[in-house]
Amino acid sequence: VESFFVVDISGEVYGLGSNDHEYISNVDGYASELINIYFPNGSPMRNIDVISCGYYYNIFIDNIGNTYSHGMQTNGNLGLNFRAIL
Repeated sequence: VESFFVVDISGEVYGLGSNDHEYISNVDGYASELINIYFPNGSPMRNIDVISCGYYYNIFIDNIGNTYSHGMQTNGNLGLNFRAIL
């Protein structure tokens, strides 16, 4: 997977590179320039403190601890349809 993310001083996220399985965003193809990363509701991803890139997926944590993920959903790697054990 060839993708790259940066976070600006305000916590807004930008990405570029391969977008197979929506690694970067919901745009088609290869992003050759930095593009804004958006939530599914269309608002820009902001206030992000941590980005973790996995194989076919990415996880973002904002400044109050909310966790977001996107990419290819296989084997639970996006955290969907699983219960947390606390």
